[in-house]
Amino acid sequence: IGVANRTPGDETWQRQAEQPILQAEDSTLADWKRYAQNTPEALVIDHQLWLYYTGRSELNGGLSIGLAKSNDGLEFTDIETNPVLSPSGQMGQFDEESVAHPSVLYRDPAFEMWFASGTLDIGYALSADGITWEKYCDNPVITGSEPSWDHEKVKAPEVVFDGDTYWMTY
Repeated sequence: IGVANRTPGDETWQRQAEQPILQAEDSTLADWKRYAQNTPEALVIDHQLWLYYTGRSELNGGLSIGLAKSNDGLEFTDIETNPVLSPSGQMGQFDEESVAHPSVLYRDPAFEMWFASGTLDIGYALSADGITWEKYCDNPVITGSEPSWDHEKVKAPEVVFDGDTYWMTY
């Protein structure tokens, strides 16, 4: 995962770090993110940059969601309790093996997260602190259905709230 910035009015983005801010292929990394780290989602919370991202344990291993924080937007530190959202591990559940592609909103006093699952459905979770999450009891909230164009291909949600309505692209 890298970082770049752009000044309003400029047309180009400038990379801000010589190395990735988070990277895989390091034997010192925690098992849940050793193979890959991707799909970042950044929020500014109390003058800090909070970066939610997907970690993968193996080439074909399950996916989990972690959180790293930064005071300068360049150096990030994982929180100690990572991952913040993990697969349920429950046979037959939509999130049995994977949770990935977080989209997170902070609407005082709660954090909301939409995420993809290994079954290519979209789930929802709530948190009071952005760290400890509770999955919605009636997940998934969106699933592809036949004969629609998105049959078995619902993933990578991105949610915004315009003050009245939630909008999701996926």
